[in-house]
Amino acid sequence: MRRFTPDAEGNVEREEYFGGDLQNLSTSTDLCGLSLPANQYEIAHAYQFGVLSETTYVDENGELLPFHTLDLTIDPSTGLVAKSRDSAGRVKYFGFDARGHPRRKVDGPNDLTYYYDRAERLVRVRESWGQQRLLKSFTFADSNGPNDWRKGKLWKTNRHH
Repeated sequence: MRRFTPDAEGNVEREEYFGGDLQNLSTSTDLCGLSLPANQYEIAHAYQFGVLSETTYVDENGELLPFHTLDLTIDPSTGLVAKSRDSAGRVKYFGFDARGHPRRKVDGPNDLTYYYDRAERLVRVRESWGQQRLLKSFTFADSNGPNDWRKGKLWKTNRHH
């Protein structure tokens, strides 16, 4: 059994898990009048700009545990993820264009830039710094023929070394 507690905006702020049935109930029992046992565990959520940004387990004393299962910083102008942290504390940074496409991702030593064509399809992934090596490229068919109906479909992918 679970109980969800909302915050003032209606977002789920707490989840409490009570486990399965611990007793048999008769069909004449007033279920609404039963009290819940102590929860087995609890999860707390936090939001930034209306977007879920943190999820943390709560111990039996009601204290947040020191690690997060979700830990994000939200860009207030877009509502998209600007930064994420994993449970080991490693940080990833993200940048998006005006249409919400990922443009850049920094993940430790990896700093990648993403390129799109006019049809908003991913066409290249490059290193952002250093040699700016091309890592991946995607080619889309540009025309149809009598026996070829590939127009606009992914035709070829290349992984560059």
